[in-house]
Amino acid sequence: VIITTRRSVQDLKNVVEKQIPLLRIQAACDFIRYLATGRPDMAQATNNELEPILKITEGNPFLIRLVIKSFLSRSQPLYIILEDLTKKRAELGKQVRAYLFKRSLGEIESKFGVDTSKKLMSAFCARPSGDSFTYDELFKRSRLESEILFRDVLKLACNLAIIRTYKRNTEYSIHSLLWEFTCG
Repeated sequence: VIITTRRSVQDLKNVVEKQIPLLRIQAACDFIRYLATGRPDMAQATNNELEPILKITEGNPFLIRLVIKSFLSRSQPLYIILEDLTKKRAELGKQVRAYLFKRSLGEIESKFGVDTSKKLMSAFCARPSGDSFTYDELFKRSRLESEILFRDVLKLACNLAIIRTYKRNTEYSIHSLLWEFTCG
């Protein structure tokens, strides 16, 4: 049984958790071509021609699938599909993101307090979107009172998929949309 979730399940017994990383450029382009099987125009598209899809999806396989399925079912040019997803639906997307972010951040706030949540999240504003911090850098930037508190709030934030870990849990970052929401 495979279950997808934005929350870590590491604490559950007899469950193996496998995080699926975002697709790299070549893999994402290959996935796009696979999804558009039967469309020679898509099969022959260069990676550069598929780049607009990668920009909007950031390599997320689920979002790539939504874009391509929409492209195939609506029979409209790709630029119109992408424009629709980015511009016309931007306000709805912002509302959904804000709701999801507020809800996830609300869980941290309810357990650790608003001040602790703000301190942790504002640490990411010290650098541009997409940059990562080491454990020690993030602890220092967060200005939290103790490392024990930092460890606990960081664990919850990672379990909620608010903070992403890299390099065997030695580096931490947040999604570009969360960065915009928090820092922008």
